[in-house]
This record gives sequence, C-alpha cells and structure tokens, in this order.
Amino acid sequence: MKDTGCSHAFGGGLLTTVKGVGKSTVIALQDRASQGTQFEIVFSYPFTNGGSWELYATSDGVHFNTLAGGNYPLDAADVRTAKSATSGR
Repeated sequence: MKDTGCSHAFGGGLLTTVKGVGKSTVIALQDRASQGTQFEIVFSYPFTNGGSWELYATSDGVHFNTLAGGNYPLDAADVRTAKSATSGR
C-alpha cells in the first residue's frame, strides 16, 4: 500500500487472527519523513462502521509504543478530511 496523502508512507499487510484479540488487519508502514521508525496499524476485522484501530511505532522491531487509536468510519467522506496519523513525527 502507498499513502498518497500527506505522509507518503508505504508498506504491506495481512489479514490474521491474533490470540486474545481475534481477527485483525495488520499493516506495517515506513514513512520517509520518519527515518528509523516503523509504524504498524491494526484494524479490527471484519470492517464495520465504528470498528477499532490502533497505531504503533518501533525503532528496534521489538518494543512498540502506542501512538493513537480509536474507531474508524466506513464513510469515505469522513476519511478524506482526516489528518495523517504519522504526520508531524
């Protein structure tokens, strides 16, 4: 995937089942503006209006810090006006 918005992040992901969490979509991202930091975003699955998401960051691939989280809308109009979660880092 490639974010063509304000962050220019790129990465890939998969649909998985995480023990204790359930089914999730996990996407790993690298942002050119944040060298040395990798991001991971986890979306609850199946995608439903009000589903949850969490954004994590790591600089060593072992220790992850939670940066943000919340619920996502399925209305594309709401998403288009949202600020990038990785911008400003």
